[in-house]
Amino acid sequence: MRLTPALRRIAAALALLSATACGADKPVPPGGPPSGSTTLVLGVRDIPGKPGAAKLRPMPGISLYGDGTLVAPSGQTGALERATAYHLTKDQLKRLYADAYAQGLARTRSPEKSETIDGTTLLITLTTDQGVVTTRAPADGSLQDYRAGLAPASWPSTAFSANPRPYDPPRLAVFAGYTTASTAPAKPWPFTPPDQGTQTREGWCTILTPHQSAQAKPLADKATPETPWTSSGHTYWLTFRPLLPHERDCADLGP
Repeated sequence: MRLTPALRRIAAALALLSATACGADKPVPPGGPPSGSTTLVLGVRDIPGKPGAAKLRPMPGISLYGDGTLVAPSGQTGALERATAYHLTKDQLKRLYADAYAQGLARTRSPEKSETIDGTTLLITLTTDQGVVTTRAPADGSLQDYRAGLAPASWPSTAFSANPRPYDPPRLAVFAGYTTASTAPAKPWPFTPPDQGTQTREGWCTILTPHQSAQAKPLADKATPETPWTSSGHTYWLTFRPLLPHERDCADLGP
């Protein structure tokens, strides 16, 4: 039987209504990841111990950007945290974005029943057309395999458009606190006193300028997190980490 134009419009409307009702709880398929070298597409932090606020000093485990750059920590030299920058193909970037949607990370979810108070927690942020969505889940829960699959070392060479390289941004973030515990010789801090930085739950935070960062990198390489530093009559501990592409100041060092 051939439908008249009016009946075809009614049938189409009923089909759309049915599909909307059945798919109301499902994430909308992504049209593609956001673009931009400073746009954080996907961020993953591993928070050990009891659930709580993410630590600001360590870098996130994964930071993926709209230009296909993925930054991941790769150890520490002295008091300075190091990282590696991976350059992904457009297909790999799209694949990771689609995988995040498939895991339901584009919508806010309730904590899993299996979450324990002592286990490691995953804090995952995903940038969608509707804004940034944050998911908090136990690392040993349903996202365990997904998190394990985000390790660039496990991907084939076809996932990359260039060889990985050390991540060496122009600016460093420095965290500081008073200390009297060390008996090692103290090093002079050549910049503004650390206690003039931004107060955070992990001590004072200061973002160094590119010129200051260039001077501080060799100093941090030759120190340790336990090395005492002196400035304006006070003694401090200092830890250093690279500033990520989307981070401009201490307020951006969250998830």
